[in-house]
Amino acid sequence: MSDIAITPVQRTYPSLKTRMSPYFKPWPHAIITVLGVLLIGYALVNLFGWMVLNATFGHATPDECRAAGGACWAMLTERYNIILFGSYPAGEYWRPALAIVMVLSVLIASGFRQLWKPALAIAWVAVMVLSLVLMGGGVLGLEAVSTSRWGGLPLTVGLSAFGIVLALPLSVALALGRRSKIMVMKRFCDAYVEIVRGLPLLAVLFVASTMLPLLLPGGNMIDTILRAQIALVLFQAAYLAEAIRSGLDAVPKGQAEAAHALGLPDRLVSRLVVLPQAFRIALPAIINTFIESIKDTTLISIIGLIDVLGGARGAIADGTWMGFYREAYLAVGIAFFAFCYILSLHSRRLEQEFANERR
Repeated sequence: MSDIAITPVQRTYPSLKTRMSPYFKPWPHAIITVLGVLLIGYALVNLFGWMVLNATFGHATPDECRAAGGACWAMLTERYNIILFGSYPAGEYWRPALAIVMVLSVLIASGFRQLWKPALAIAWVAVMVLSLVLMGGGVLGLEAVSTSRWGGLPLTVGLSAFGIVLALPLSVALALGRRSKIMVMKRFCDAYVEIVRGLPLLAVLFVASTMLPLLLPGGNMIDTILRAQIALVLFQAAYLAEAIRSGLDAVPKGQAEAAHALGLPDRLVSRLVVLPQAFRIALPAIINTFIESIKDTTLISIIGLIDVLGGARGAIADGTWMGFYREAYLAVGIAFFAFCYILSLHSRRLEQEFANERR
């Protein structure tokens, strides 16, 4: 038998002229393209001039910044402490800074599947406790700092990260409860998810701030930060539960039937067979909810807390640096973008790993 030569399939890619054709043909498209390029170029040149060429760096007075006519990055140098740490004591900045490093480290580590072990859960609990000890003080020789002085970036990172960790197990319970055969549990979980998802976060924070103390016995008061954390956890859990439920519904029923045929009890079928596949399917929606939760922390100002965005407003609130709000908000926007982009990178990498496993 003669050997049969198998030639590889040659992929053809459109030429540059073909790819650019929709932008220049017909002639109205060419006009729109040229005008768009000119406008974008003009905007970028002016933005570069404002941010770099005419900007003021290092240490400078507000009058020097106004005379330069560009961005006043010197304002961030002078007021970074208000943006990052709010009204936290100046001599203790190392404590919230260390808490931020610990939380971000364990959060990044959670994006690697090789570390999805019981030790990671223990690490989260340890980081939560240590962060609260560092921020609050009063033990181990640390100066006690009231929660009324907590603010800035530590509050944003802490509320969002701990909210995600605490909301995830609650959302799994809600998602499983909505599929339960016990009608009372099913109706309760359905009602909870639908009611909370139908409310804006501002309303949930308002209830946690003003209504919750009225429901407690006289003389008892929950800390404002704890109330905000409870509100964020309950709100995020409802959205995560819906994402996980959609993942559970997408898992083929044959998977559970095969596991039952092997003699696995219901709890092991859910934990070892159904839930892992549901998480893989719902991963994009789950990460999207995580990203939304990070941005939702900016709404805690309604109950008197100062997050990193509130710190930016506070940095320019006095008459000295009045008017340099663009620099402050741009710095905060870059910080939020960095956090959300890191989560997106983890999500895409995990999706690619799961896709490679299915091949």
